[in-house]
Amino acid sequence: MWTILLIVVLVSFYFKLRQIYNFWRERRVPYVKPVYILGNFARRAFRLGSMHDCVDKIYNTLPDVRCIGFYTFLQPMLMIRDLELIKQITVKDFDSFSDHNTPVLPSVDKLWSKNLFSLTSDRGWNGVRATVSPAFTGSKMRKMFVLMQDCSEQFVTYLKIKEGMITMEMKESFSRYGTDVIGSTAFGITCNSLKEQNNEFYLMGKELTDLSGLKGLKLAVYSTSSTLAKLFSVKVVSDKVGKFFSHVIEQNLQERRNNQIVRHDMIHMLMKAQKGEIQQDNEQTLDTGFPTVQEHNTLNTTRKSKIIITDEDITAHATGFFFAGFETTSTLLSYLMYELAVNPDIQNKLYLEIQQIKKNSNERITYEELINMKYLDNVVAECLRLHSPVTVLDRKCTKSYTIEPKTRDENAILIETGQKIWIPVRQIQRDPRFYPNPLKFDPNRFNDDNKNNIIPFTYLPFGIGPRNCLGSRFALLECKVITVDILRHFQLVCTDKTEIPIKLDSSNLTPFPKNGIWLGLNPRN
Repeated sequence: MWTILLIVVLVSFYFKLRQIYNFWRERRVPYVKPVYILGNFARRAFRLGSMHDCVDKIYNTLPDVRCIGFYTFLQPMLMIRDLELIKQITVKDFDSFSDHNTPVLPSVDKLWSKNLFSLTSDRGWNGVRATVSPAFTGSKMRKMFVLMQDCSEQFVTYLKIKEGMITMEMKESFSRYGTDVIGSTAFGITCNSLKEQNNEFYLMGKELTDLSGLKGLKLAVYSTSSTLAKLFSVKVVSDKVGKFFSHVIEQNLQERRNNQIVRHDMIHMLMKAQKGEIQQDNEQTLDTGFPTVQEHNTLNTTRKSKIIITDEDITAHATGFFFAGFETTSTLLSYLMYELAVNPDIQNKLYLEIQQIKKNSNERITYEELINMKYLDNVVAECLRLHSPVTVLDRKCTKSYTIEPKTRDENAILIETGQKIWIPVRQIQRDPRFYPNPLKFDPNRFNDDNKNNIIPFTYLPFGIGPRNCLGSRFALLECKVITVDILRHFQLVCTDKTEIPIKLDSSNLTPFPKNGIWLGLNPRN
């Protein structure tokens, strides 16, 4: 009896899997053959390859098609390879793909569900974005610039105490620098986490942003099913971390209101937005560089509507900002230092640019001087191309959409509401069709003579369209400030612990080296 029942269950399960994995074949969409249950991420599940490796295989399996069907575990997904389709989905027909795919439900993780990344169109995403975005304009970044400089100088001062060459792991060190910057500019607190190794703010931030191991795998699995996410109450922000950040913001807001404290940071900007006092800048301000993404004009009409911002919203936005900036910026800086160390000619050229602007290493660089460092901008832009901290951009279909055939060999593809889309950022930015010799670190791709040759929609480190990264200016400024300060005082060199070439960590959702990035810092005379 039990044997028969087991056979019936197994057979039913098998046919259900067949039905799932026939999704793209039935729709006559080119697809990559999946492994049952694990989809196209079996290597990731067994830690035989990184997330980037799996996406890379999907991207390159069918190089002549515009979009590819694949599966994240049991979820049918569609990868967009064609630049014109990317433009349609992210810009031209954005209203049909206006949401991100998030596994977190508002009823389960209230704090995370209220930040800009998780908000959906039916929960007022566009109104909140239009209300908050003026806090991230060029002139607001100019005011936060001094706070970043304080954190950067604190970082360099700590390193200068030690004698001789310093050998250090970049990711850990820049995670602490990022903590100090976000703590100061977003939460209004001083951390000095490099000196205070067990700083609570740093440890909580690290726990919040850790997507390695079981947590990352769980989020990947739950993102394929809202039912699973609800059943297992999946959270990005744990109760402990949520209470910590809520308490920090609550105390900060209370102190500022009681004592009439004005500090030009993100909390101040959000408090002004809460009162309806923040406005879009009209003045012309120097922007932070080539990779900066501009606010989309579709949001201008939304700014007329009044959005109520609560203290809980401020906490959610600040926490989401920490999550977005902590991992990505520290990863970018780590790769940037690595490329400067393995390419000493590029490092020397950048150092000479800095010296030409300010020879005295103890004299502060001004905002204008930093923004006008063209080669610095070229170097950062190239690092974002070659080592994009984001592997893919995700979108969810919010209104049924049809991709019309372009050739006789293609079929029309109906994308139904709820269908999830991936745009492979790292793969496009490393595609030899768009970037000759793509694995070579070459900042000259972005100099004045060449940057206009960059094909639209092939450079996406901060996303594209109305849901691009709101913090691109902030991230670039944070990165440039510390890069200049380090090079003014140290020469970056490879050591015996430097891994060349880099091997990606298969347990992490973000593209970071398995064994870290170890470099030496030689003090300059």
